[in-house]
Amino acid sequence: MLSKVAWSSASVAGIPLHQYPATKSLDRESIATETRQKASALIENKGSTEFGIGSVTTSICKSILFDQRNVRPVSVYDEQSKVYLSKPVILGRKGIEEVLDLPLDDGEQKALKASAESLREVIEEAEKAEKKRGL
Repeated sequence: MLSKVAWSSASVAGIPLHQYPATKSLDRESIATETRQKASALIENKGSTEFGIGSVTTSICKSILFDQRNVRPVSVYDEQSKVYLSKPVILGRKGIEEVLDLPLDDGEQKALKASAESLREVIEEAEKAEKKRGL
């Protein structure tokens, strides 16, 4: 499955990342790869990821219970691609109060579309397998 970081929307202290002097030498591909491999590293070192999952779940629940209306990345249904995608949302007492669509450059848009299509294919294969088994 494809996955890409939305570097064009990243910022530090409100300054777009590409304009921030200290980030010019960042190896963005290495950072993206390392991020994708974090769960595997945790499992390899600790045997599981339940503490990380528990921590995130607690944080999401806290956002809702205390109506924090903070920005959290969560999976939301994307009508255009017909799959759930991780997007930043405003999360409060009513759950997802607003989906924040990040401005993406052309390469990021293509990568997101390819990722969604890949996910859609996996879902369709799973649905076919369920029908074969009579579920």
